[in-house]
Amino acid sequence: MATSELLDVAPAAKVAPRVALLTGLRPTGSLTLANVVGAVQPLLGRQQLEQQPILLFVADLHALTDNEPAAVAGQVRATVADLLALGIDASRIRLFVQSAVLDDVNELAGYLARLVRVSELLRQPSLKDKLRAGQGAEQASAALLMYPVLMAADILLHGAAVVPVGEDQLAHLELARLLARRFNAAHGPTLVEPRALPGPALRILALRGEKKMSKSDPETALLLDDDAATANRKIAGCQTAVEGRMSPHLASHLQLIESLDPEAAGEATAIVAGHLRGERVMGRFKQHFARVVTDYLARVQSRRARLTSGDIDLVLAEGRAFARGSARRTLGEARQAMRFRADVPRTE
Repeated sequence: MATSELLDVAPAAKVAPRVALLTGLRPTGSLTLANVVGAVQPLLGRQQLEQQPILLFVADLHALTDNEPAAVAGQVRATVADLLALGIDASRIRLFVQSAVLDDVNELAGYLARLVRVSELLRQPSLKDKLRAGQGAEQASAALLMYPVLMAADILLHGAAVVPVGEDQLAHLELARLLARRFNAAHGPTLVEPRALPGPALRILALRGEKKMSKSDPETALLLDDDAATANRKIAGCQTAVEGRMSPHLASHLQLIESLDPEAAGEATAIVAGHLRGERVMGRFKQHFARVVTDYLARVQSRRARLTSGDIDLVLAEGRAFARGSARRTLGEARQAMRFRADVPRTE
């Protein structure tokens, strides 16, 4: 069957998953508290429940699409330390750096690239979202164009059953599912078609403005690296709501308090109830908000300070070994299915 014909063939092909869940985080600066409650906390609950492995990778290759390599390299170990300090149990979640399977990811991405149209890549949100103001697709780097294929290779390389996704990433997972179907249609059942695991119904806004909280605007975000004085200053200047009304920002702050410290949620809810009755209590709300955030940051930063370089080395070595074994099993099966003998040197 010709490649052009494969692009329109998508029958179902069931392959048993080997990994319960796979997800990644880009090492592009300190995590925000929105990252924590949206991406990390859901893993903390699942790590005690899953029988199959969970894979969590630091996506340094993805970060290269719009960041300088030296800056990305400098953030990798800091991101690992943050994840461990947040409670990731390395005996239950295999934590590795994406570039540890660099050869494998790129090889599978090359096979998958045969099965996707340029027009399909041009419609992907990652390209549209990352284009600078006034920039057209013709000025974008090829790395941005191929970003969804690289992401699909990450997912399909390990046979993950589910992948947590936010609304902004759903299109990327759908492309990975489509490429798995196309590969399997051409070569027989080989790649797992993963399901989407919807993220928590949270929308943590920036402290000011209408956008989501993001590390790209650190003055309107609460970062894991913030000291108490910095967090207090940011919260003192945050948006809340006009008297007697609930605003998106106030709802967002309340969600963050509930996620970081459920025991503090009752007092926060009571303060908001007073606000809705017309009481002037937003100063008290900000004080409570700041206390919850600074207490949480102090606990995480204390655990992070106790981690040694050796602790991080051990976690990454164990994760690297698992990820390479998983990746090479999938690639071996893919080459066999394609009847292709690849002479690829392996980086150890």
